[in-house]
Amino acid sequence: MKRSALITLALLGVLFALVGILKFNRTGNVQKEASGDSEDRQAVVRFWNAYHKATELRSNQRFEDAATSYQQALEENPEHEESLYYLGNCLLELGEFKSALEIYRRLIQIDPRSHRGFAQLGVTLSALEPGSYPDYAEARQAFDRVLEVDPEESGPLLRLGWLSLQEQKLEEAYEHFQKAAGFASPEGHFWSGFVRFQQRRYSEAIDHFMGVAAIAEHEKRIANQGGKSEGDTAGPGTAQLSPLRKAELKAQLFLYWAAQHSGGYPSGVDESIRLVPPSTVAPKRIRLSPQPATSLLGRGAWGDFDGDGIPDLAVSSGTSINIYQYRNDGFVKTVELDLPKESGSVWELCAADFDQDGMADLYVVSSGFWGSTENRFFRSQGRVGTDVSFVDSTQEVGLAGERSTIRAFSFDLNNDGRKDLLELGSSDYGPPLRVYMGRDTGFSDATSDTNIAFEGIAVDAAVGDVDGDSDLDLYVLRWKRPGLLFRNEGDGTYSNVTTTAGLDGVGGRGFSTLFVDYDRDGKPDLLVTTHAPYEPTIAHLIDSKTSVNKHTPRLFRNLGGRFQEVTAKVGLNHCYGVFQAIAEDFDQDGWVDLLFANGGLDPTRLEPSLVLKNERGSKFSEVLLLPGLKPVRSIGASAEKRIPGGGTIVYLAGVGLFRLFP
Repeated sequence: MKRSALITLALLGVLFALVGILKFNRTGNVQKEASGDSEDRQAVVRFWNAYHKATELRSNQRFEDAATSYQQALEENPEHEESLYYLGNCLLELGEFKSALEIYRRLIQIDPRSHRGFAQLGVTLSALEPGSYPDYAEARQAFDRVLEVDPEESGPLLRLGWLSLQEQKLEEAYEHFQKAAGFASPEGHFWSGFVRFQQRRYSEAIDHFMGVAAIAEHEKRIANQGGKSEGDTAGPGTAQLSPLRKAELKAQLFLYWAAQHSGGYPSGVDESIRLVPPSTVAPKRIRLSPQPATSLLGRGAWGDFDGDGIPDLAVSSGTSINIYQYRNDGFVKTVELDLPKESGSVWELCAADFDQDGMADLYVVSSGFWGSTENRFFRSQGRVGTDVSFVDSTQEVGLAGERSTIRAFSFDLNNDGRKDLLELGSSDYGPPLRVYMGRDTGFSDATSDTNIAFEGIAVDAAVGDVDGDSDLDLYVLRWKRPGLLFRNEGDGTYSNVTTTAGLDGVGGRGFSTLFVDYDRDGKPDLLVTTHAPYEPTIAHLIDSKTSVNKHTPRLFRNLGGRFQEVTAKVGLNHCYGVFQAIAEDFDQDGWVDLLFANGGLDPTRLEPSLVLKNERGSKFSEVLLLPGLKPVRSIGASAEKRIPGGGTIVYLAGVGLFRLFP
């Protein structure tokens, strides 16, 4: 019996080896014969060793190492479809969009009917992420090819509907979503309702959202009868949510918003899915500024442009910048600065008195998250009559030239009393971090002197004296890669101290970071935000007690140059869609609070922003939704305390102006 079992096992081993060799040759279309030659066998072994190692690394989310191993496997078998597909996915996880596109196109060239190759090509071309290469026309073609292979799949229909939605082709989007709903897709039902919500056809929207609730109820009945279903999932705080649960959460929130426009919930809506708006525990009221939100859409910057001692507000708007000056207890638009057409749309504004004449100047960033272009420097000339005046001095101050810029900051990095300029961008177009030192006549590029070098896309930076040596250090937040801490050596150079500071592996999925002394011990602590997926963020909006250990902002206490994480300890272990965080003592109790401007690059992601009160360094409490539980989206925030009337004026890009705690 034992002998026959050993023989059987031996035969199985030989069979598996032959299958492996045949699969190696067939799947990759390698033109070799499995002749038993030693070199061929070694190539097979090397291939499978690299492939299995890559698979294990990928399952552990070590995407950079996994990509290297898949590339090693492809050296042995250049046309192995599994390796190509997963290599593309790893590159996508790393934000290497250009390389991922090349891999997916190579996969499609090998197999012109590769269902998943076309699907991932479409996903990559439609991604709205830093450093991506959006091409909606080619993305549509890719999803159409997927439907040719499998016309009854809902995924490509949802993607096509989303593309139409981005282009404001609402009826076309609705048609795609309805087709997906016809295949019992809960997402198809939700997005159909979303389109009707956008069209203000609230009664129809409610019907679609109730359709999602009906599917969820049906799935729960099946589960209660002992069967497994798509609706089986843990509570809303779990990191992994089923497709049905994701659609259910969104439908519940949008059902509430649609009901607000329809006089309340219709009869028959179960109490379990009705929302009660969270109560505001802020000690004082807020006041909305006279400016309508529709006129304040882009990012803004505060600066005393006319030298009257009261800060003014600059707001980006397409290819122009609007200047709002404070007059008669409000802000009045007085100036509109137009940019050359070749500069493209304005993304970021940076205001500071660079030339030390007592009036803030304005640096205008145009390229943002995609591509590159020339930024503009406007020098304030003070008032001409009653309105402030500017002159374009880009060439004169030494800032001309095309580059990728996502953010720009002004700091005195070398302690010489002059404002310097720090720019962040993508390494696809040159150094992702650039330093321009302020001089008497303008700026000089000191990037190469700093000794700062890294790859990837820098989306934000925090500047502060981490180690108490009176020099400003830098923490750089990268997209889909860990952040980096650079210590200022005091001689114009910086050294990477990320590991010794205890910050390895931090960051990668967030847009905003800042140093904030939350515990008032005199040392800057580090906040690194995460742009959490939409559905767990909604789960937290619905139930504020929902806590998680993934996709949260992360707070690190400064112990004197080394950091210790205190995220859960201070109550920040929740999901938020943070696009930009700012820190101010909003309630004037001596402890710095936080404001999360929530939203993002996707205009379909709607969620209110949030003020969190610092409870004397022990925890942060959510005290205020801005502007309440409303379907809004913000792409930035800035605050100013020096406005007559008291309190703090907060500008939420895309939402409006608020006076907090006057």
